[in-house]
Amino acid sequence: MNRLELVTNHLTASTPQQSQYLKAEFQPHYADIVINRPAQMNTFTIKMAQQYQSFLKRLNNMAHVKAVFLRKAEGPAFCAGGDLKSIMQESNPAERFYQYEINKVVYMMSNMEQTFIAFLDGIVMGTGVGLSFFARIKIATENTLFAMPESKLGYITDVGSGWFLPRLRNGIGLYLMLTGATLKGEDVVRAGLAHYFIESEKLESLRREIKEFIMENRADKVTEESLRKIIDKYSKKVTGELALGSVIKEHFEGKKSVEEILASLKNKAESNKEAKKILDVLKANSPMSLKANFELHERGKNMTVEEVLKLELSVGPKLMAYGDIIKGVKKVLMKQESEWVKKNVEDITKEEIEEIFKSEKTRDF
Repeated sequence: MNRLELVTNHLTASTPQQSQYLKAEFQPHYADIVINRPAQMNTFTIKMAQQYQSFLKRLNNMAHVKAVFLRKAEGPAFCAGGDLKSIMQESNPAERFYQYEINKVVYMMSNMEQTFIAFLDGIVMGTGVGLSFFARIKIATENTLFAMPESKLGYITDVGSGWFLPRLRNGIGLYLMLTGATLKGEDVVRAGLAHYFIESEKLESLRREIKEFIMENRADKVTEESLRKIIDKYSKKVTGELALGSVIKEHFEGKKSVEEILASLKNKAESNKEAKKILDVLKANSPMSLKANFELHERGKNMTVEEVLKLELSVGPKLMAYGDIIKGVKKVLMKQESEWVKKNVEDITKEEIEEIFKSEKTRDF
Protein backbone atom coordinates (compact mmCIF):
# COMPACT_ATOMS: atom_id res chain seq x y z
CA MET A 1 0.00 0.00 0.00
CA ASN A 2 1.33 3.49 -0.91
CA ARG A 3 2.07 5.90 1.91
CA LEU A 4 -1.04 7.90 2.77
CA GLU A 5 -0.71 11.65 2.30
CA LEU A 6 -2.87 14.15 4.16
CA VAL A 7 -3.59 17.38 2.31
CA THR A 8 -5.12 20.17 4.40
CA ASN A 9 -6.79 23.13 2.69
CA HIS A 10 -6.39 26.31 4.79
CA LEU A 11 -7.84 28.69 2.23
CA THR A 12 -11.55 28.06 2.85
CA ALA A 13 -13.93 27.97 5.81
CA SER A 14 -13.93 24.20 5.65
CA THR A 15 -10.83 22.11 6.22
CA PRO A 16 -11.01 19.06 3.98
CA GLN A 17 -8.51 16.30 4.59
CA GLN A 18 -7.75 14.07 1.62
CA SER A 19 -6.01 10.75 1.41
CA GLN A 20 -5.91 8.00 -1.13
CA TYR A 21 -8.58 5.92 0.58
CA LEU A 22 -10.27 8.10 3.20
CA LYS A 23 -11.58 11.63 2.89
CA ALA A 24 -12.84 13.93 5.61
CA GLU A 25 -14.31 17.39 5.30
CA PHE A 26 -14.89 19.43 8.45
CA GLN A 27 -17.42 22.24 8.14
CA PRO A 28 -18.47 24.57 10.99
CA HIS A 29 -21.31 22.33 12.19
CA TYR A 30 -20.97 19.04 10.31
CA ALA A 31 -18.32 16.66 8.99
CA ASP A 32 -18.33 14.28 6.04
CA ILE A 33 -16.21 11.10 6.20
CA VAL A 34 -15.99 9.13 2.96
CA ILE A 35 -14.52 5.67 2.36
CA ASN A 36 -12.91 5.85 -1.05
CA ARG A 37 -11.44 2.48 -2.04
CA PRO A 38 -14.06 1.10 -4.43
CA ALA A 39 -11.76 -1.17 -6.44
CA GLN A 40 -11.04 -3.09 -3.21
CA MET A 41 -14.68 -3.10 -2.02
CA ASN A 42 -13.78 -0.30 0.41
CA THR A 43 -11.90 -2.78 2.59
CA PHE A 44 -9.83 -1.28 5.40
CA THR A 45 -6.11 -1.46 6.07
CA ILE A 46 -4.18 -0.76 9.26
CA LYS A 47 -3.23 2.72 8.06
CA MET A 48 -6.84 3.49 7.19
CA ALA A 49 -7.92 2.45 10.69
CA GLN A 50 -5.26 4.71 12.20
CA GLN A 51 -6.29 7.60 9.98
CA TYR A 52 -9.92 7.11 10.93
CA GLN A 53 -8.86 7.33 14.58
CA SER A 54 -7.23 10.69 13.82
CA PHE A 55 -10.54 11.94 12.40
CA LEU A 56 -12.38 10.84 15.54
CA LYS A 57 -9.77 12.47 17.81
CA ARG A 58 -10.21 15.71 15.92
CA LEU A 59 -13.99 15.51 16.25
CA ASN A 60 -13.63 15.04 20.00
CA ASN A 61 -12.21 18.57 20.09
CA MET A 62 -14.91 20.05 17.86
CA ALA A 63 -17.97 20.50 20.07
CA HIS A 64 -19.53 22.78 17.47
CA VAL A 65 -19.75 19.87 14.98
CA LYS A 66 -23.14 18.28 15.63
CA ALA A 67 -23.55 15.79 12.77
CA VAL A 68 -21.18 13.48 10.90
CA PHE A 69 -21.91 11.71 7.63
CA LEU A 70 -20.25 8.30 7.23
CA ARG A 71 -20.52 6.95 3.71
CA LYS A 72 -18.83 5.39 0.70
CA ALA A 73 -17.67 7.34 -2.33
CA GLU A 74 -18.87 4.81 -4.88
CA GLY A 75 -18.90 1.11 -5.73
CA PRO A 76 -20.96 -1.84 -4.49
CA ALA A 77 -19.66 -1.87 -0.91
CA PHE A 78 -19.96 0.44 2.08
CA CYS A 79 -17.09 -1.58 3.57
CA ALA A 80 -16.64 -5.31 3.00
CA GLY A 81 -14.18 -5.84 5.86
CA GLY A 82 -10.44 -5.75 6.35
CA ASP A 83 -8.08 -6.10 3.40
CA LEU A 84 -6.15 -9.24 4.37
CA LYS A 85 -3.53 -8.80 1.65
CA SER A 86 -2.69 -5.22 2.65
CA ILE A 87 -2.82 -6.08 6.34
CA MET A 88 -0.27 -8.84 5.85
CA GLN A 89 2.00 -6.41 4.00
CA GLU A 90 1.65 -3.68 6.62
CA SER A 91 2.36 -5.56 9.81
CA ASN A 92 3.74 -8.71 11.37
CA PRO A 93 2.02 -10.24 13.25
CA ALA A 94 -0.51 -8.50 11.03
CA GLU A 95 -3.92 -9.78 12.09
CA ARG A 96 -3.47 -9.04 15.79
CA PHE A 97 -2.17 -5.53 15.08
CA TYR A 98 -5.04 -4.78 12.72
CA GLN A 99 -7.59 -6.15 15.17
CA TYR A 100 -6.33 -3.80 17.85
CA GLU A 101 -6.46 -0.78 15.56
CA ILE A 102 -9.97 -1.48 14.27
CA ASN A 103 -11.26 -2.37 17.75
CA LYS A 104 -9.89 0.97 18.94
CA VAL A 105 -11.96 2.64 16.20
CA VAL A 106 -15.06 0.79 17.41
CA TYR A 107 -14.37 1.80 21.02
CA MET A 108 -13.94 5.44 20.01
CA MET A 109 -17.12 5.34 17.94
CA SER A 110 -19.06 4.02 20.95
CA ASN A 111 -18.10 7.17 22.88
CA MET A 112 -18.58 9.89 20.26
CA GLU A 113 -20.79 12.85 21.16
CA GLN A 114 -21.79 13.79 17.62
CA THR A 115 -24.75 12.29 15.79
CA PHE A 116 -23.13 10.01 13.23
CA ILE A 117 -25.32 9.15 10.24
CA ALA A 118 -24.10 5.98 8.50
CA PHE A 119 -25.28 5.40 4.93
CA LEU A 120 -25.09 1.61 4.58
CA ASP A 121 -25.56 1.66 0.82
CA GLY A 122 -23.90 -1.60 -0.22
CA ILE A 123 -22.07 -4.55 1.29
CA VAL A 124 -21.52 -4.22 5.05
CA MET A 125 -19.33 -6.96 6.52
CA GLY A 126 -16.77 -7.31 9.28
CA THR A 127 -14.99 -4.00 9.69
CA GLY A 128 -17.87 -2.24 7.92
CA VAL A 129 -20.19 -3.41 10.70
CA GLY A 130 -17.80 -2.20 13.39
CA LEU A 131 -17.31 1.20 11.76
CA SER A 132 -21.02 1.88 11.56
CA PHE A 133 -22.80 0.09 14.38
CA PHE A 134 -22.43 2.87 16.93
CA ALA A 135 -23.64 5.52 14.52
CA ARG A 136 -26.78 6.91 16.16
CA ILE A 137 -28.58 6.87 12.82
CA LYS A 138 -28.05 3.99 10.37
CA ILE A 139 -29.69 4.04 6.96
CA ALA A 140 -30.15 0.91 4.82
CA THR A 141 -31.01 0.92 1.11
CA GLU A 142 -32.04 -1.66 -1.46
CA ASN A 143 -28.29 -2.26 -1.96
CA THR A 144 -27.50 -3.10 1.66
CA LEU A 145 -26.10 -6.60 2.26
CA PHE A 146 -25.23 -7.24 5.91
CA ALA A 147 -23.26 -10.26 7.15
CA MET A 148 -20.75 -11.42 9.74
CA PRO A 149 -19.46 -14.57 7.95
CA GLU A 150 -16.71 -15.57 10.37
CA SER A 151 -18.26 -18.92 11.36
CA LYS A 152 -17.91 -19.98 7.74
CA LEU A 153 -14.21 -19.13 7.89
CA GLY A 154 -13.21 -20.62 11.23
CA TYR A 155 -13.06 -17.42 13.28
CA ILE A 156 -15.17 -15.36 15.72
CA THR A 157 -17.47 -12.49 14.89
CA ASP A 158 -15.40 -9.51 15.95
CA VAL A 159 -15.30 -5.67 15.83
CA GLY A 160 -17.61 -5.53 18.85
CA SER A 161 -20.28 -7.83 17.46
CA GLY A 162 -20.01 -9.85 20.66
CA TRP A 163 -21.62 -6.84 22.35
CA PHE A 164 -24.26 -5.67 19.88
CA LEU A 165 -25.48 -8.92 18.29
CA PRO A 166 -26.50 -10.49 21.65
CA ARG A 167 -28.69 -7.42 22.18
CA LEU A 168 -30.85 -8.08 19.13
CA ARG A 169 -34.27 -9.57 19.86
CA ASN A 170 -35.66 -13.05 19.21
CA GLY A 171 -32.33 -14.83 18.79
CA ILE A 172 -31.46 -12.93 15.61
CA GLY A 173 -27.97 -12.02 16.81
CA LEU A 174 -27.05 -15.59 17.68
CA TYR A 175 -28.45 -16.77 14.34
CA LEU A 176 -26.24 -14.29 12.48
CA MET A 177 -23.16 -15.19 14.53
CA LEU A 178 -23.49 -18.94 13.99
CA THR A 179 -24.73 -19.09 10.41
CA GLY A 180 -22.97 -16.11 8.82
CA ALA A 181 -26.25 -15.47 6.99
CA THR A 182 -26.79 -12.38 4.84
CA LEU A 183 -29.57 -9.86 5.44
CA LYS A 184 -30.69 -7.63 2.60
CA GLY A 185 -32.34 -4.23 2.31
CA GLU A 186 -35.41 -3.84 4.49
CA ASP A 187 -34.54 -6.95 6.50
CA VAL A 188 -31.55 -5.07 7.93
CA VAL A 189 -34.06 -2.67 9.49
CA ARG A 190 -36.35 -5.50 10.61
CA ALA A 191 -33.43 -7.15 12.39
CA GLY A 192 -32.63 -3.97 14.31
CA LEU A 193 -29.33 -3.31 12.52
CA ALA A 194 -30.47 -0.10 10.81
CA HIS A 195 -33.01 2.55 11.75
CA TYR A 196 -34.29 3.61 8.34
CA PHE A 197 -34.77 2.29 4.80
CA ILE A 198 -34.28 4.87 2.06
CA GLU A 199 -33.97 4.28 -1.67
CA SER A 200 -30.39 4.91 -2.76
CA GLU A 201 -31.39 7.46 -5.39
CA LYS A 202 -32.68 9.72 -2.61
CA LEU A 203 -29.53 9.75 -0.48
CA GLU A 204 -27.84 12.70 -2.15
CA SER A 205 -30.97 14.84 -1.82
CA LEU A 206 -31.22 13.84 1.84
CA ARG A 207 -27.62 14.81 2.53
CA ARG A 208 -28.14 18.12 0.74
CA GLU A 209 -31.20 18.96 2.82
CA ILE A 210 -29.44 18.05 6.07
CA LYS A 211 -26.47 20.23 5.14
CA GLU A 212 -28.76 23.16 4.28
CA PHE A 213 -30.62 22.73 7.57
CA ILE A 214 -27.37 22.71 9.52
CA MET A 215 -25.97 25.79 7.76
CA GLU A 216 -29.21 27.75 8.19
CA ASN A 217 -29.68 27.07 11.91
CA ARG A 218 -27.82 27.69 15.13
CA ALA A 219 -25.83 24.77 16.46
CA ASP A 220 -28.25 24.25 19.36
CA LYS A 221 -31.05 23.53 16.88
CA VAL A 222 -29.07 20.76 15.20
CA THR A 223 -30.11 17.84 17.37
CA GLU A 224 -30.56 14.15 16.71
CA GLU A 225 -34.31 14.69 16.88
CA SER A 226 -34.24 17.48 14.27
CA LEU A 227 -32.10 15.35 11.95
CA ARG A 228 -34.47 12.42 12.30
CA LYS A 229 -37.39 14.63 11.30
CA ILE A 230 -35.65 15.36 8.01
CA ILE A 231 -34.75 11.70 7.47
CA ASP A 232 -38.35 10.65 8.15
CA LYS A 233 -39.45 12.53 5.03
CA TYR A 234 -37.24 10.36 2.82
CA SER A 235 -37.65 6.99 4.51
CA LYS A 236 -40.00 4.16 3.68
CA LYS A 237 -41.89 2.61 6.57
CA VAL A 238 -40.70 -0.95 7.07
CA THR A 239 -43.37 -3.31 8.34
CA GLY A 240 -43.59 -7.00 9.11
CA GLU A 241 -41.01 -9.41 10.48
CA LEU A 242 -38.04 -11.19 8.99
CA ALA A 243 -39.09 -13.95 6.60
CA LEU A 244 -37.31 -16.46 8.86
CA GLY A 245 -38.16 -14.62 12.07
CA SER A 246 -40.37 -17.30 13.61
CA VAL A 247 -37.92 -20.08 12.69
CA ILE A 248 -35.00 -18.15 14.13
CA LYS A 249 -36.85 -17.41 17.36
CA GLU A 250 -37.91 -21.04 17.80
CA HIS A 251 -34.47 -22.53 17.31
CA PHE A 252 -32.06 -19.86 18.60
CA GLU A 253 -33.69 -17.73 21.29
CA GLY A 254 -32.84 -18.84 24.82
CA LYS A 255 -30.91 -21.94 23.78
CA LYS A 256 -28.20 -23.04 26.22
CA SER A 257 -25.71 -24.60 23.80
CA VAL A 258 -24.87 -25.16 20.15
CA GLU A 259 -25.87 -28.79 20.62
CA GLU A 260 -29.32 -27.70 21.79
CA ILE A 261 -29.73 -25.53 18.69
CA LEU A 262 -28.67 -28.37 16.39
CA ALA A 263 -31.04 -30.80 18.12
CA SER A 264 -33.91 -28.31 17.84
CA LEU A 265 -33.31 -27.83 14.11
CA LYS A 266 -32.86 -31.54 13.50
CA ASN A 267 -36.19 -32.23 15.17
CA LYS A 268 -37.94 -30.02 12.60
CA ALA A 269 -35.73 -30.67 9.58
CA GLU A 270 -38.07 -33.16 7.92
CA SER A 271 -41.19 -31.01 8.28
CA ASN A 272 -39.68 -27.53 7.80
CA LYS A 273 -37.43 -26.85 4.82
CA GLU A 274 -36.10 -23.60 6.34
CA ALA A 275 -35.01 -25.43 9.49
CA LYS A 276 -33.28 -28.01 7.25
CA LYS A 277 -31.43 -25.28 5.34
CA ILE A 278 -30.21 -23.65 8.54
CA LEU A 279 -29.14 -27.03 9.93
CA ASP A 280 -27.14 -27.74 6.78
CA VAL A 281 -25.40 -24.37 7.03
CA LEU A 282 -24.40 -24.97 10.65
CA LYS A 283 -23.09 -28.44 9.82
CA ALA A 284 -20.90 -26.94 7.09
CA ASN A 285 -19.46 -24.19 9.33
CA SER A 286 -16.44 -24.57 11.59
CA PRO A 287 -17.40 -26.51 14.76
CA MET A 288 -14.89 -24.50 16.77
CA SER A 289 -16.29 -21.24 15.41
CA LEU A 290 -19.81 -22.34 16.37
CA LYS A 291 -18.74 -23.10 19.94
CA ALA A 292 -16.56 -19.98 20.26
CA ASN A 293 -19.22 -17.66 18.84
CA PHE A 294 -21.87 -19.13 21.13
CA GLU A 295 -19.57 -18.51 24.09
CA LEU A 296 -18.89 -14.96 22.92
CA HIS A 297 -22.63 -14.34 22.54
CA GLU A 298 -23.38 -15.55 26.08
CA ARG A 299 -20.53 -13.65 27.71
CA GLY A 300 -21.18 -10.51 25.69
CA LYS A 301 -24.69 -10.17 27.13
CA ASN A 302 -23.22 -9.07 30.46
CA MET A 303 -20.09 -7.21 29.35
CA THR A 304 -19.35 -3.60 28.45
CA VAL A 305 -18.30 -2.61 24.94
CA GLU A 306 -14.71 -2.20 26.08
CA GLU A 307 -14.69 -5.60 27.79
CA VAL A 308 -15.99 -7.34 24.66
CA LEU A 309 -13.46 -5.59 22.40
CA LYS A 310 -10.62 -6.66 24.68
CA LEU A 311 -11.99 -10.21 24.89
CA GLU A 312 -11.92 -10.39 21.10
CA LEU A 313 -8.27 -9.33 21.13
CA SER A 314 -7.52 -12.17 23.55
CA VAL A 315 -9.57 -14.88 21.82
CA GLY A 316 -8.69 -14.03 18.21
CA PRO A 317 -5.01 -15.10 18.21
CA LYS A 318 -5.87 -18.39 19.96
CA LEU A 319 -8.39 -19.23 17.26
CA MET A 320 -5.83 -18.29 14.61
CA ALA A 321 -3.40 -20.72 16.22
CA TYR A 322 -6.10 -23.41 16.40
CA GLY A 323 -6.01 -23.56 12.60
CA ASP A 324 -9.58 -23.59 11.34
CA ILE A 325 -9.23 -20.15 9.75
CA ILE A 326 -6.55 -21.43 7.37
CA LYS A 327 -8.82 -24.29 6.42
CA GLY A 328 -11.78 -21.94 6.11
CA VAL A 329 -9.96 -19.64 3.71
CA LYS A 330 -9.07 -22.64 1.55
CA LYS A 331 -12.58 -24.04 1.73
CA VAL A 332 -14.66 -20.86 1.26
CA LEU A 333 -12.46 -18.34 -0.52
CA MET A 334 -10.16 -20.60 -2.56
CA LYS A 335 -12.77 -23.33 -3.20
CA GLN A 336 -10.32 -26.07 -2.20
CA GLU A 337 -11.01 -29.29 -0.35
CA SER A 338 -10.30 -28.83 3.34
CA GLU A 339 -11.49 -30.39 6.59
CA TRP A 340 -12.01 -28.61 9.88
CA VAL A 341 -9.66 -29.50 12.74
CA LYS A 342 -12.57 -31.26 14.45
CA LYS A 343 -15.59 -32.46 12.51
CA ASN A 344 -18.32 -32.14 15.16
CA VAL A 345 -19.16 -29.70 17.94
CA GLU A 346 -19.45 -32.67 20.29
CA ASP A 347 -15.72 -33.27 19.84
CA ILE A 348 -14.86 -29.89 21.38
CA THR A 349 -14.67 -29.96 25.15
CA LYS A 350 -15.75 -27.35 27.66
CA GLU A 351 -12.13 -27.17 28.81
CA GLU A 352 -10.96 -26.24 25.31
CA ILE A 353 -13.42 -23.36 25.12
CA GLU A 354 -12.49 -22.17 28.61
CA GLU A 355 -8.81 -22.18 27.60
CA ILE A 356 -9.53 -20.11 24.50
CA PHE A 357 -11.57 -17.62 26.55
CA LYS A 358 -9.11 -17.46 29.44
CA SER A 359 -8.64 -13.77 30.24
CA GLU A 360 -5.40 -12.19 29.11
CA LYS A 361 -4.19 -8.63 29.55
CA THR A 362 -4.52 -6.58 26.38
CA ARG A 363 -3.56 -3.04 25.43
CA ASP A 364 -5.81 -0.23 26.54
CA PHE A 365 -7.69 1.79 23.94
